Amino acid sequence: MSIIPRFFMEATVVLGRLPISNPRWCATGFVVGRYEGTQDGNEKFSTYLITNRHVVENEEKMVMQVNLQNGVKAYLLSLASENSTPNYSAHPAADVIACHININPALSEGAQLPFFDLRHHTLTLQQMRDTGVCEGGLIRRHLRQIFEFVHDGIHHILEWLFEISILLFTIMGGQTAISNTYTNDEMVKLYPWLPLYFKTYPNTQPQYQLSFPDGRPIPSKQIDDVLCKWAYKCLIYNMDISAAIAATNQELTELLS
Repeated sequence: MSIIPRFFMEATVVLGRLPISNPRWCATGFVVGRYEGTQDGNEKFSTYLITNRHVVENEEKMVMQVNLQNGVKAYLLSLASENSTPNYSAHPAADVIACHININPALSEGAQLPFFDLRHHTLTLQQMRDTGVCEGGLIRRHLRQIFEFVHDGIHHILEWLFEISILLFTIMGGQTAISNTYTNDEMVKLYPWLPLYFKTYPNTQPQYQLSFPDGRPIPSKQIDDVLCKWAYKCLIYNMDISAAIAATNQELTELLS
């Protein structure tokens, strides 16, 4: 769902240069309404087109396209009087003009042309300062939210990768100071001896590389594989412990001979 009310978009018009039969669209504007009081129980408004000054400079007439219930329609927009005097008011500093327009003919033909009520849909400069409004603030706020979301996502991904790295390091024989590595439910299901590793920590000594008498390193990874293989058989297949110890000794003897 859009966070912008639909009538905000319908209050926007398209501006183009003549001819009206084939305009060259070049800009947009929007319509605002200034409350002028009540007559016969109905609120009365003066309506104005707001657009950039550079769009209308040196133009006496332009084309304004509005939305109809089914389609669009172009209307001639008069920007100057007969003596070429602009009939719009320009801001003294900003690139903005306000041109009085009569939208009743368009409304009578079914135009979907609401306007921004200056009483309710605008803020003064002081109100903007008080509420922290700035140009592009809505976009920047949403970009900041997106950045925070992405940042948090990356943080969780890196955290997950770090956790996986520690688990792999531990499984491959490393000793980590992160104790919950040894009690991780998913890892314990796959490597049930991890909690046993953890229980031995208070009595363990630094691990040194074992070597044969001739100096060749004893392959500790292969030793671990042998130990784990027969330990698995006891834990998973209920192999007799004495038989598993005997098989382990025999395989290690063959490996180290």
